[in-house]
Amino acid sequence: MKKRSESIKPVLNIAEQAESKAAQHYARHKENHQQALQKRDELKNYLKEYSARAQASNGEAISPAQMQDNRAFLSRLSDIIRIQEDVVVQQERHLEASRQEWLSCRQQAKSLDKLALDYQAQEQRHAEQIEQRSSDELSSLRHSWLQRQRIEGM
Repeated sequence: MKKRSESIKPVLNIAEQAESKAAQHYARHKENHQQALQKRDELKNYLKEYSARAQASNGEAISPAQMQDNRAFLSRLSDIIRIQEDVVVQQERHLEASRQEWLSCRQQAKSLDKLALDYQAQEQRHAEQIEQRSSDELSSLRHSWLQRQRIEGM
């Protein structure tokens, strides 16, 4: 008969693979989130720099068309930043969902691992009990044999 600790191993392996896959998925979402944050920050810095340059050149004579182009560009850049902030929020949701999935898989794998260890401990105790019974029986037989030898030797 197959030991319980052996029969649970395939299930444990599947759970560990699922945990590993969920951890990789979580790492990918974490990286995507970091990239989205970095892109948003770069866009904000570019907007700040461009605005500062535009204000610094206000003392210089620029045409109304140039001024209108600058405002349109700043407006479009602000729109892009808002879109990127939406991307960041979406990436945060994906990140949290993948984190929860990973934690769930991790907990399941840990529980199955603990169950396998419990099964092994039970099997070890059972084997020790069998060994103790065998030892007790041998000791009892030896004791009986010695008593018979003494009685017969009298």
